[in-house]
Amino acid sequence: MTFLLFLVSSIVSMLFIQSFSSHIHLTNIFNVVEYGAVGDGLTNDTQAFNDAWKAICGSSGSEPTMVVPSEKTFLLRPLIFEGHCNSDNINVVIDGNLIAPSNPSEWNCQEQICKSWIEFNHVNSLNITGFGVIDGQGSNWWGSCNHKSNVCFLYLMLHACFIITQ
Repeated sequence: MTFLLFLVSSIVSMLFIQSFSSHIHLTNIFNVVEYGAVGDGLTNDTQAFNDAWKAICGSSGSEPTMVVPSEKTFLLRPLIFEGHCNSDNINVVIDGNLIAPSNPSEWNCQEQICKSWIEFNHVNSLNITGFGVIDGQGSNWWGSCNHKSNVCFLYLMLHACFIITQ
């Protein structure tokens, strides 16, 4: 009987330790689906990405990671991931696909002016990795370039970000 109590106690302790350690690890993972992203390529997932970014940027955990899961396509309108985050290292893992609206009129830019599609501003120690595809629908925008002033739309902009790896 003593052995059985010891065995049950050991198993419960091991499960608690495993559960506790995985909880700690998972608190630094910010999956965009958990913030409402659908990933069907038709639904506007911009707000979910913004919400996930606010959570990751506000996290003081060690190396928080925003995850864009594989086998999904996320439709995004222009968005800015604003920095000065709490953590010294921010990871973004793009394993799914990111796609811009095919029609420029669907971008809903502020004051009808779009400088970029996805922008990271003032994010230090940004690490972007993954096997996903970033499709800005470039051919639909080429006609909107102002060649006289050399102004064209950028699909991905990294502004004032330091120690960046891709």
